[in-house]
Amino acid sequence: YNAPAVQKNQLAIHIEERSVRNLFKKRILLENIDLSIDPGDMVLVLGGSGAGKTTFFNAVMGYEKARGKIVHDGRDIYKEYAQMKYEIGFVPQQDLPLDTAAQMKMPADTANDARQARIDQVLEMLGLQRERDSLVKKLSGGQKKRLNIAVEFIADPSLFSLDEPDSGLDGIMAAGLMENLRVIAD
Repeated sequence: YNAPAVQKNQLAIHIEERSVRNLFKKRILLENIDLSIDPGDMVLVLGGSGAGKTTFFNAVMGYEKARGKIVHDGRDIYKEYAQMKYEIGFVPQQDLPLDTAAQMKMPADTANDARQARIDQVLEMLGLQRERDSLVKKLSGGQKKRLNIAVEFIADPSLFSLDEPDSGLDGIMAAGLMENLRVIAD
């Protein structure tokens, strides 16, 4: 596979196949996917339950490799995963613990003032400033979703992916969340 020339920070996805074997039977989960995503693009992957959306995200993020090649900013995620995993943000469907997210995800030598400034910036970007001192269990469904996004976005990843960020939200909450995500993509 010879990938086409890419622009800076572009994500090029070429998945030939992602399959599993069960009792001598091969089951193809993903096949023949070619896609290039430019910096700042917001791409939605839609499909019914069991269609392979999470499998696709796991393959693109390098968590579960597929046969193929995933290139971000000219670097092969599969080959350079050990180095690149700190540059990739991925929000799964499940809730994430928040307690020390900024300390865990930001470089260890980040000054406390800089860490607090980044936390303030992300909370404002996602409309969570008023909930800064709230207990997670007291947050609404939409606020919890935005908090999960903040956990991954706190380190300012260069590649950011979300799996079903609007699941469980009503139309108004989902629309508000998509507006927040547009701000992040911009």
